[in-house]
Amino acid sequence: MTKLSKRLKRLRVEAGLNQSQFAKAVGVTRACVARWENGEASSMVVRNALSVCEILNTDLNYLFHGKTKPAPLELGALQKSITIADEISDGWTSKARASIVAVIYKMLSEGETKSSITLSQIRKAEKLNKAA
Repeated sequence: MTKLSKRLKRLRVEAGLNQSQFAKAVGVTRACVARWENGEASSMVVRNALSVCEILNTDLNYLFHGKTKPAPLELGALQKSITIADEISDGWTSKARASIVAVIYKMLSEGETKSSITLSQIRKAEKLNKAA
């Protein structure tokens, strides 16, 4: 079995699906899933690979290369980040505004509060805005 085949089988089992259920969800035969899990996963076409990732809540990078799955996006923190950025980035370029949203999102995701977002971090974003 290839690493890809092992990852595919592990993800399917973790999702609580047998090969038949998984095959039906992807739109292929059970025999096709069995081949993928027995080392022929390289025959998986992109259309099927995208379905596999959606069903197993993973991404192509993890499925094919074993790279760690990214943490799920925290929508509440993202919305809060956008709101905070709106308060401080009037007139900024979209690139600089996106940078400050990313910085604020990272901080909020790591447990920071709005009051702990420091002036120095905002100044860094302002420098980015001026450089743009």
